[in-house]
Amino acid sequence: MKKWLSRSLIVMLLVSLTGCWDMRELEHMFYVHALGVDYKNNRYEVYAQVLNFSTLAKQESGGSSGGQGEQVGAWVGKGVGSTLISAIHNLYATAQRRIYWGHLSAIVFSKEALNKGLKETLDSLTRYNEVRHIVWLYGTDKPIEEILNTTPVMESTPVYSKLGDPKEVFEQSSFIEPIRINRFMSQVYEPNRTAFLPNLTISQEQWTDPKESHTSLSINGVWLIQNWQLKGNMFAEELPGIIWFSEDANRILLTIPFKGKPAITMTMKQPNSKIIPIIQDGKVAFQINISVEGSITSKEIPMDEKLIERRAAEAIETEIRQTFEKALQKNHDVYNLFNTLYRKDFRRWNQMAKSHSLTLHPDLLKKVQVKVKVFDYGKAISNPDEIIKSDSKKKEKIPINQ
Repeated sequence: MKKWLSRSLIVMLLVSLTGCWDMRELEHMFYVHALGVDYKNNRYEVYAQVLNFSTLAKQESGGSSGGQGEQVGAWVGKGVGSTLISAIHNLYATAQRRIYWGHLSAIVFSKEALNKGLKETLDSLTRYNEVRHIVWLYGTDKPIEEILNTTPVMESTPVYSKLGDPKEVFEQSSFIEPIRINRFMSQVYEPNRTAFLPNLTISQEQWTDPKESHTSLSINGVWLIQNWQLKGNMFAEELPGIIWFSEDANRILLTIPFKGKPAITMTMKQPNSKIIPIIQDGKVAFQINISVEGSITSKEIPMDEKLIERRAAEAIETEIRQTFEKALQKNHDVYNLFNTLYRKDFRRWNQMAKSHSLTLHPDLLKKVQVKVKVFDYGKAISNPDEIIKSDSKKKEKIPINQ
């Protein structure tokens, strides 16, 4: 009797177990790596870059990557609809398997999509529980389908490309900092705060193999977003000063000219920036303080250590001021000066906001103070008698593109 009862109990327990009846096999799903959003003819167009895991497995196991040709590392699907969600469902209609969004690494917006409404688009995407808030964000003025179909050099999978892993390149050569959804949303909700979306473009003929040249993704500027509205864009050559406000920048290239020629090349790291509102005669201006350290990577002209630090500080100040002037021409507050006033002197900011006097003008940037510390001068191979210890008191104008 006891044996029969125990067997009956076991059978009842087995029946009540749900097990893995609704489990989906991993290989039976499509994994989206990047999403492109465009807006044309009053309709949304979405592009989903779906990974081919067979090529990724070959690379990680040490197999042949196939260069740019043997196997396709990703497929790009397209959906169209009157809303973003209906466009995604249109994509589902032609997908041969369930689409999984948990591995989404990047979202790329066209200029038209940015103009249409970035807030509504991100709100729709982040409501879905599979989409994480650490996805990288980009804008582009190139066709999105071309961006997603650009294969990384020497790779057949986009997993390790600048699209899905931009931090690797930024840590080696810091200029325009990549941004994730969570950080972007925290910035764009602040009053008078300008958030930057890196602009993706396609570089031609910089990488070649013995047979042909290959395209590659690069970042050549930013899109400026304030209060969820697209304010415009600026190119990289107009923005040398913004990197000095990024504490995460580990390798900033700085070229110091002397008498019109490149003299010293330095690698700077982890700048510390501080913006200070200055009130004079009831008017607001700002002072920018930068402290940064770096090492000398090349020396075309031998210079004294103190002279190098002074000339480096002058070069950084010039980059900051010229970036401010370029942005001023387009009415962009790239240094978020008024946002600093909002956080440090809310009463005055509120008064200026009510009187509509939060306007940019050339006198807004009063002073730029830069302190440079060189921690590694390298080996001295110059004749001590040839080292330049001082230059003329007249400050030389330093071009930003040297």
